[in-house]
Amino acid sequence: MRFAPFNIAFHGIGPSHVADADEFPAVLDRLREDLDGALVLALNAAFDISVIRRTCEHYWITPPAFDYMCTVQVARSVWPGLPSHKLNVVG
Repeated sequence: MRFAPFNIAFHGIGPSHVADADEFPAVLDRLREDLDGALVLALNAAFDISVIRRTCEHYWITPPAFDYMCTVQVARSVWPGLPSHKLNVVG
């Protein structure tokens, strides 16, 4: 598995945390039925979706076919007066 120091510092997950975990293709296989045709909500969705797509490209697998919505964009639309639309502010 590949780990960038920046990512480890950001989320605190390192190689020892996932030493026995499946790699992305196996995990995606388990999730694909739920994802195909679904609406996926994500905070800053553009980043998350790009990571899924790039990871699928890396492994030469077809990404799941789903629509997605960015909860930050929704929050900005619904609560335009908030000083921030971070999850800890909106949630």
